[in-house]
Amino acid sequence: MNWGKEDLMNGNITGAIMRFAFPLMVGNLLQQCYNIADTLIVGRVLGADALAAVGSSYALIVFITSVFIGLCMGCSAVFSMQYGSSDFKELRRSIFSSMLLVGSITLFLNICSVVFLSPIIRILQIPTELEEMVYNYLQIIFLGMIFLLL
Repeated sequence: MNWGKEDLMNGNITGAIMRFAFPLMVGNLLQQCYNIADTLIVGRVLGADALAAVGSSYALIVFITSVFIGLCMGCSAVFSMQYGSSDFKELRRSIFSSMLLVGSITLFLNICSVVFLSPIIRILQIPTELEEMVYNYLQIIFLGMIFLLL
């Protein structure tokens, strides 16, 4: 098999899609393993209340992650069109612009999340006894948001 010539536009489409999808499947599997490990560690080491705090934060974390996934999907559509038309100069500009856009949105969401964390917790209707744990957990998550950008 000639790996250098085959891509999603030329050659065996089934093989190209499988090679393209494999890292995505592995990434999803690793994410699920992380979720299982997180649940086991938090539940066994920190107890039921801490596990409830992590679980209560799930919807907000999924929302934030979905924003990043949507931004990346939108950018990848532009990248795909430019790559397909062999417009590499414009592709480089688009990659740079997307990094600025996603970086700015990350910074904005990070600031908003930290500043409005208490109202967010109230909107999520977190039980009073879990509010402090949820607050601490979400602070860590939001301060690590820059890594979602990367």
